[in-house]
Amino acid sequence: MAKIVHITTVHPALDIRIFQKQCRTLAEAGHDVTLIAPRDNPHTEEVDGVKICALPKPHGRRERMFHTVRLALRVALSLDADLYHLHDPELLTIARRLRRRGRQCRPVVFDMHENLPKDLLTKPWLPVSLRGPASHAAGLAQRVLLRGISVVMAEDSYAADYPWLPDATIVRNMPLVDELLTIERHQSKSTVPKLGYMGSISPSRGSTATLEALGILRKQGIHCGLELVGPMANHSHANELHEQPGQLGLDHISITGWLPAPEAWQRMAGCQIGLALLQNQPNFVHSFPTKMFEYMALGLPVVVSDFPLYRQVVESTGCGLCVDSKDPKAIAAAFAQLLNNPEEAQAMGRRGRRAVVERYRWSEEAKKLLDLYECLIEVSTISITHPRTAA
Repeated sequence: MAKIVHITTVHPALDIRIFQKQCRTLAEAGHDVTLIAPRDNPHTEEVDGVKICALPKPHGRRERMFHTVRLALRVALSLDADLYHLHDPELLTIARRLRRRGRQCRPVVFDMHENLPKDLLTKPWLPVSLRGPASHAAGLAQRVLLRGISVVMAEDSYAADYPWLPDATIVRNMPLVDELLTIERHQSKSTVPKLGYMGSISPSRGSTATLEALGILRKQGIHCGLELVGPMANHSHANELHEQPGQLGLDHISITGWLPAPEAWQRMAGCQIGLALLQNQPNFVHSFPTKMFEYMALGLPVVVSDFPLYRQVVESTGCGLCVDSKDPKAIAAAFAQLLNNPEEAQAMGRRGRRAVVERYRWSEEAKKLLDLYECLIEVSTISITHPRTAA
């Protein structure tokens, strides 16, 4: 089996896609797996068969993109892996260094979590006037930096924007069904029904519209709470979320910050509805929200944005409702429909759970990842053993 190193300077060490799905899958298949990632614990430790080499958490984007990347490269080269798997665009700057192995090249994989050129068009930290040029520059840079690298795409839709990539494999972010199915739905300690959301918390992901919808319900005499689990987009929005409930007369609003996946799932299991009310942005419209499938696996009915990609899943399975994510009144009406009709909501939850078991699960994606690695490592081994034949 191969010695494999995954690297991220952006995501937490126990990230669901990187650690929970990919690294654990590879370790269970018998590979020697190490993950280099930012972490509070400075010591190398082994978790579920995966060795974790901690990077110090950077203070700001600039430190991360320069100092942390250089540190990650130093650690990665010291491990002398058979294959490196990169998870952030900034790591493409060190890909060529990682490929070198004497006179030979070792395989490097880039995991495309998002369509970067499209994503830059809506980045709040970029001035509006710079978003277009930054998007164009990122597209040109990727054409250079991705040469000779195998690409794993997290979404089917990315392929249309990268027809020039000769070697791309789609490994979608489907849920870890086996683990989710062991979690029992339970009644929250709250005296009112709760809605649940997992993921980054920002207005573009529906936080503001959701609270406005709850304010509308409260005026109608329908009281419910909200469970938000995930990192806050920025400090100013954190302040808004602490002020907005009071302004709307809401209580039972819980904001826990980021939690490891098992703890986040337990929180969601105590809710009545799962939310994925992302706003109309390029990367959201054409990308599945993994949280939707996780809610379905937990048996929660879902209320999601009325995008064609989402609607295809929801309508084909009968697992929830699609609404205009910009319209708090429409969102409130969907919440009220499910809260006032618990039997209908429970039936939606059962149908969603069944659909995930039958169709939307990580085990099918894991096979694609393992097949890709087997192919890359086999070709690399042949190249090292018979360099002239490989040429």
